[in-house]
Amino acid sequence: MYEDLEFINENYAQNKLKKGDYDNCIFQHCDFSKADLSSINFVECRFENCNFSLASVKSTGFKDTVWLDCKVLGVQFLEVNTFLLQMHFKNCILNNSIFSNLDLRSSKFEHSEITEVDFSNCNLHGVDFSKSNLQGAIFDSCDLRKCDFRTAENLTLDPDRNQMQGAKFSLDGLPGLLTKHKLKIS
Repeated sequence: MYEDLEFINENYAQNKLKKGDYDNCIFQHCDFSKADLSSINFVECRFENCNFSLASVKSTGFKDTVWLDCKVLGVQFLEVNTFLLQMHFKNCILNNSIFSNLDLRSSKFEHSEITEVDFSNCNLHGVDFSKSNLQGAIFDSCDLRKCDFRTAENLTLDPDRNQMQGAKFSLDGLPGLLTKHKLKIS
């Protein structure tokens, strides 16, 4: 077990991160791109300015983790350990990642680029998408109740294919809910 440690400027793309449990650790400016993080547990950890692009996260635990200013491209989050899963992203680039079939209740995706991300079959109840770009993001068979989309941009989803009671939208976001009807709104 690794507790209360700081890891700065480490290159885990070349040097493997040791297997184990990381509790209340901070990772700053670390490169995890294409790294194998399988079966590692991160509990109450913070990732700042890290690159996780194409990292393998099979059976990886992310319990109450915070991600700030990270690059997280093409990560298959659908393979993570779902026990106590909770992730908060702020100012991150998450493009082309897959979160399908996960319970992400009360997670946050704030001020982030979330383009072409797959959230199919997710429980996103209460998730905050403030000021995030959702261009091409897939929301299909999702629980979107009480989600906050008021300041999200480029949102397109089908209200008939998702649970949306209590979700919050701005007037600017309403056209993305009507796309399937091919209406012209000006």
